[in-house]
Amino acid sequence: MNNSRSNKFKLIIASRTIANDFMTQTALGRCAKNFLEAGYPFDLSVAADNREPLACIYNRAIDASDVEDEILIFLHDDVYITDLNWPEKLSAAVGVFDIVGIVGSKISNETTPIDATQRDYGIVVKDSQQFSGRIASGVTLGHEKITVFGDAPAACSLLDGVFLASTRRVLLKSGLRFDERFQFHFYDVDFCRQARMRQLTLGTWPISLLHGGVGNFDSPEWHRQHEIYLSKYGES
Repeated sequence: MNNSRSNKFKLIIASRTIANDFMTQTALGRCAKNFLEAGYPFDLSVAADNREPLACIYNRAIDASDVEDEILIFLHDDVYITDLNWPEKLSAAVGVFDIVGIVGSKISNETTPIDATQRDYGIVVKDSQQFSGRIASGVTLGHEKITVFGDAPAACSLLDGVFLASTRRVLLKSGLRFDERFQFHFYDVDFCRQARMRQLTLGTWPISLLHGGVGNFDSPEWHRQHEIYLSKYGES
């Protein structure tokens, strides 16, 4: 599913929902429909009925983009963007940071990047000075739980993959891509680590959204992906 217009922003989504149902049966589809009808300047790149790793979908979208200054936004399909000013905010954000997220950790613990107290968002929690951003979780507006990690904007070492954004120019110039060995877990941690190795800057920006998903940590798949991650960096 691709919008044929050429706009400043492109939302990139992998969804297990079939194409005909994406706009009505997913949180992101419903919010995207509202924004499109209101004339917001973005295109959609949706891999519907998807069973591939997120990294595969994201990388293809990077390579398919043909607008150098296009801002690519990598999102989960259970996200509802509640911030009516997100285009202006994101335009400002990519002028400050190379890679932008909404929740992040200022200090990385790359060997074990998940702490039991905040596993829902895939970041390491040690103390309140370490984190940045805020996010609402739940499936219904008005019944959400708001988690405040810390002030934003802020420079970070790790960003959660629920929302990641960068310009095509930054990604092409740096050669940064998602590692397709990671099915769902650790793709964001690895992406951030690879970004820092390329001397790119990472940071949070205060963009409001509602995330309906929950983490699936301690699952066999999570541990399998963790071993791949550790092996990649010689830390196993």
